Amino acid sequence: MKSPVHHFIRHVGLFLAIGLCVVLTSSTSNADAPAEYFEKHVRPLLVKHCYDCHGEELAEASLRLDTKVGWQKGGKSGPAIVPHKPSASLLIRAITDADNVQLMPPPDAGNPLSDMQIEI
Repeated sequence: MKSPVHHFIRHVGLFLAIGLCVVLTSSTSNADAPAEYFEKHVRPLLVKHCYDCHGEELAEASLRLDTKVGWQKGGKSGPAIVPHKPSASLLIRAITDADNVQLMPPPDAGNPLSDMQIEI
């Protein structure tokens, strides 16, 4: 039979472990909030590499990437982004030069994406 002290220590340890998990989970989810990540990492790439041709002033192939409605609707080839399905997303296939989709940004634009930028 275990002593009351043993039970106390076991419960305190369990409480501390649960508390640590909650703290780590909440701080990670706050740091990686989708909207914050998009604004800090994704939007700057779109502005630099995509908006000149797929923005408010010019929407080549009827595709606008400067608004959520724009990428959801997509252009002549359909929706640019399929949420939670990167391999089905035309934008991802275009920046990775997959499936015979035209590479974006086009090589003649002189502003290729780095591997790190593609990962973002």
